Amino acid sequence: VDATQILHKMRSIKGSSDVEGLKRVCKVALRGLSAALERVQEGIKECEVASAAEAEVYGTAIGLGGIKRARAYAFVMSGPNSANAYWPFNISSKRKLRRGDLVLIELNTLVDGYWSDLTRIWTCGSPSQRKEEIYEAVYGAFMGAVQSVKDGVEASHLLETSEKHLKDHGLGDYFYPFLGHGIGVGLHEPIPILTPESNDVLKAGMVHTVEPGVYIKDFGGVRIEDVILVKKDGWTNLSQTKYALDEV
Repeated sequence: VDATQILHKMRSIKGSSDVEGLKRVCKVALRGLSAALERVQEGIKECEVASAAEAEVYGTAIGLGGIKRARAYAFVMSGPNSANAYWPFNISSKRKLRRGDLVLIELNTLVDGYWSDLTRIWTCGSPSQRKEEIYEAVYGAFMGAVQSVKDGVEASHLLETSEKHLKDHGLGDYFYPFLGHGIGVGLHEPIPILTPESNDVLKAGMVHTVEPGVYIKDFGGVRIEDVILVKKDGWTNLSQTKYALDEV
């Protein structure tokens, strides 16, 4: 008898040890993001920025607090390449960063069996006013969704909240209708799934990503992604750091 769906449902509610494992992997992932940000400069290749994040995790996390296994998989997309960041199986290319580029990094990190899935957006040099406006709109969509999280809320409601915010800012045509997924011992767990068709209802103990983005061809893409724990009366961001369109 195929018990796959039963196991997925059981895994969707995290215990205290699961939450501690997820907190730890998120903490390690933020180290990787910081290392990548330090490498962002005009003329450096996307793959070089990505390798800095991966090296930081693999090279320094093992042994910290008893960590036995740590790996990271970074995907850096700059300039017009970042407009394709919603595609699966993106890679970090040999493209060199240029002054004014958007620099989007998605970092998948694995520490002792638990995954994190984070995305940050930076600029190489000063961002244009248009890029700042788009970033602020995406940040608003992110916070609107996160602040809706609590036990009993329909998962699809989070997506509707983000989509409405982006439409109100004239960006609805550039929003891909997918807002997040469960995460834990799997990078992409199927419960809950944050899509328009989702029938999932958030329950205390669930952990999922929230990742609104705007992707404009020949301009670039902007996405913010964090790992969120559902609580009875709200939420906890397990991967929170400062939010800004960091200028390097």
